[in-house]
Amino acid sequence: MTMKLTNNIICWGSAVIPILYFFYLLPDMPAEVPTHFNSKGEADAYGSPWTVLFAIAIIVIPVNLILQYAPKIEPKQKIKTEQQGYQRIRVMLSLFMASIALIVVHSTVNDFSVNMLSIVIWLMFTLLGNFIQSIKHNYFLGVRTPWTLESEVVWKKTHRFMGRTFFFGGIGGMIVSLFLGMEWSMYLLLSFSIIASIFAFAYSYVEFKKLN
Repeated sequence: MTMKLTNNIICWGSAVIPILYFFYLLPDMPAEVPTHFNSKGEADAYGSPWTVLFAIAIIVIPVNLILQYAPKIEPKQKIKTEQQGYQRIRVMLSLFMASIALIVVHSTVNDFSVNMLSIVIWLMFTLLGNFIQSIKHNYFLGVRTPWTLESEVVWKKTHRFMGRTFFFGGIGGMIVSLFLGMEWSMYLLLSFSIIASIFAFAYSYVEFKKLN
């Protein structure tokens, strides 16, 4: 079995699992289930159980299709389907989306946990920190600022810097979230995402200026 086929099985298998879990829980679901939660983990909107299934389908299926065919539609053809770094990111993102979908389905008949959701996202940041440094220069996936796209040297330096930021930030976020309430866990996650984006933008600009 080739690596590409193995990755396809993992990615699409992970997309199917939340759908199967939905049908497993369907007999126990009430006529109306939570379809949206606020930062405190409280349901503030309700709808048909089938709304949840539709939401899952439009999240996991398009994401997997885009990730599978991105190397073929990427303008410069810099991503290759056999590229190890890209395939790792693809599998990680597919598993992450499937985990989010499972939490959403689980919340239809159980209490929703913002902390559980935030820990999954922090784990994604940690794993992303490990893999992002291996992504080669391309126009589709990675830290894409005007300066990383312009210079392969800036691309490598920025991804090395952001790899460390995501890895240590993810570990720290997971630990801190265990001691925070639901609302503050989401505030912390949002703050980190914004600050990391600013760091990536500023760092790539500074490194580009050093070269010019």
